[in-house]
Amino acid sequence: MNTINQVIIEGVTERNPEIVEKDGEKVTTLSISYVYHYRNVAGEETQEVSIFDIEAYGDALADFLSTKVSKGGKRVRCIGRLRQVTGKSPKVVIVAEHMSVL
Repeated sequence: MNTINQVIIEGVTERNPEIVEKDGEKVTTLSISYVYHYRNVAGEETQEVSIFDIEAYGDALADFLSTKVSKGGKRVRCIGRLRQVTGKSPKVVIVAEHMSVL
């Protein structure tokens, strides 16, 4: 059985990209926030803010993100997949396969 694991998200960068090396490969981490606007049952304008952690692997994405993306105001699009991180505080991160500045 085939499964699909793909995410496309557009949002604003919440922190500057951080680059570390893991097993000889560059890994860039950053966060993107997304704001969802809607009307609640009382008819009031409401917003819901979500922040997602992004991991990007490889030299090309690391170089692109470190030169083109910075905290706040930069709208970006991330295409990637979900990955569950286990440990003390389990979470789900987005592993970027493509990033672009909007």
